[in-house]
Amino acid sequence: MFDFALDGIDDAIDAVRRVVRPVNHKRIGENAAAALEPVAEDARKLVPVESGDLRDTIRVSLEYSGEGYTDGGMVIVGPLAAGDARHVFYAHFLEFGTITMRAQPFMGPAVAKHQELIFDVLGERIGQDMIGAI
Repeated sequence: MFDFALDGIDDAIDAVRRVVRPVNHKRIGENAAAALEPVAEDARKLVPVESGDLRDTIRVSLEYSGEGYTDGGMVIVGPLAAGDARHVFYAHFLEFGTITMRAQPFMGPAVAKHQELIFDVLGERIGQDMIGAI
């Protein structure tokens, strides 16, 4: 027969609770928004500009509530309607092209350029939140 004692379990549970508190849905969204801002900046530089209206709709938002996403549980980067949605409507034609117009991608290259940075910044910020809670 073995004698077994586990000490410190209450302290471990308290430590996990302290870590989880700052790493919540809202805070992760804020960190993701900060990590995605360089993507928005580059997309604004890359988008073809005629009037500048489409360029001005490219942003990072925590407030997206499209169909199926009403809980605000996602961060969006790209052309987002604010008032006149016509500018956002034609964004995908520029990004992917049409049968009569070649593609002029601006979002894809911006994401590709910053892909590693996004994960590095997000991981670093969440890690700092966790360490700060311990």
